[in-house]
This record gives sequence, C-alpha cells and structure tokens, in this order.
Amino acid sequence: MRDVPPARLVLIEGPEAGLVFTVGAAPMLLGRAEDVGIKVLGRGVSRHHAKIVRGAEGEVIVSDLGSANGTFVNDRRITKATLSPGDHLRLGRDAVLELELASPDERDTVDLAGGEPAQPIERTLTSTMRNLGRLRLVEREFSLALRPLEQVKRRLDELPNPPPRELAAALVDVGECHLGRGEFSPARTVLQRALDLLTRDSATDRELAPVRFAMARAVRREDAVRARELAQACRDALPASDGLHRRSAAWLAALCTEPGSADLR
Repeated sequence: MRDVPPARLVLIEGPEAGLVFTVGAAPMLLGRAEDVGIKVLGRGVSRHHAKIVRGAEGEVIVSDLGSANGTFVNDRRITKATLSPGDHLRLGRDAVLELELASPDERDTVDLAGGEPAQPIERTLTSTMRNLGRLRLVEREFSLALRPLEQVKRRLDELPNPPPRELAAALVDVGECHLGRGEFSPARTVLQRALDLLTRDSATDRELAPVRFAMARAVRREDAVRARELAQACRDALPASDGLHRRSAAWLAALCTEPGSADLR
C-alpha cells in the first residue's frame, strides 16, 4: 500500500464521546473487549463488533463481525462498506463515530494500530474535543456537549501553567452547558473561576462581557440584583450592533418585567 494519510474516527455519541482514534495501516477491531484496537462502549456494542482495514489506495473499509445489534453507516445497516469523510459509523444503539481524514504529515493523534503517540497528542485531542463540544453547544445539545468540554477543562487544568484565557474559555463553555441543563450551582462555580482568571489577566470589559452575561443567568434565581448588574455591564461594554449586546438587553427587559415566566437561560 502506498503511503496514505491517517484516518481518524471521532466518537461523537456514546458514553465516552470526545475520544479520537487513528486508523493506521494495520487492521483494527472495534468493540468493547479489552483486546480490540478501538474500544467502544455503548448499548448493544458487541465484544468484537466490527473490523476496519485500509484498502490499497488508503480507503477505510468497515465490516460487521456478526454483531447482535448491527453496524450502521449513515443509519443504513451494513455487512461491509467503504467510509467517506464525514460518514457516521454506528455500533449498536448509540455509539457513533465520525470519519475524518488527516493531512499526509499529520501524525499527532494516537495510533492504536501499534504506533507510539507523538508529542503533540494532548493538543490535538484537546482541540478535537473542544470543536466537538462547541458544535453540540451551538446545537443546544447541552448534555452531549458537556462531556467533551469537561475533558477539555480537565486537560488544561492538568498543565503546569495553563494559559489563563484558554482555560477561562473552557470554563465558560462548561458553564453554558450547565446553564442549558438548568444546573445553576455548578455553572456559578466554573463561571466565577473564569471571571477570576480573566480579571487577574487584565481582561477588558469587552472581553469579560460574555462571561458576565453567563454569570448573570447563573445567579438570577438567588441574586436578581447582581444578575442585573452583570447583564448591564455586559450590555454597556458592547456596541449596539453586537449580537450579545442585543441579547443581554432583551434578557434585562425580560428580567425586569416577567422574570418568573421568561426563559432566561
């Protein structure tokens, strides 16, 4: 086989969403057994569920191994199929992986076909999980977004000197997930930490605006006065043409008129 760029499978749904696997040249088994190359947990996943091989031109070919609950590509049950970038590979009921192709020189994810992980692996995994989580967050799929975004926060926290702006952004993302799930206490905890980090890093009022607005929504039920002050600070730091300015202004109007009935999350 000629040299081909590695393919990645990103676990986008399932108990361990956010994990990234590199598909190398060697065949790989997928399932929940300990001896597989890609271990996938989820309802209806067999111990040895499916197999992936690379074709002569580098194509990614998946075959079902007689699993009880089936292997699906884009919701179509298959016995054998060739995957294209962006295809969704589902094992059983709820474990879904998405295929990505890397550039020819991109080798900085984990090669579970037997290669050693390269040095930039943490950066690559963190970036992939952040993108996955934010995509889910934009789609308001808060529970699906929370797991990868919490992993991003944890990986940054494990660094000796985490970049304060990057860590603060991760904390805000996690806070927004908690707000979307109606979990105000954990939202307040991570958002206060983000505010403290940015304040110590001399962030401007404009940079603090989205964090203040998130915190306003987190404290609204226990401290309406502080919530109003935070939302006003957000609004006043931004030009009228800014979308967050308009959103915070509308939120303030709802807070002042019908705080009990408005959806202020």
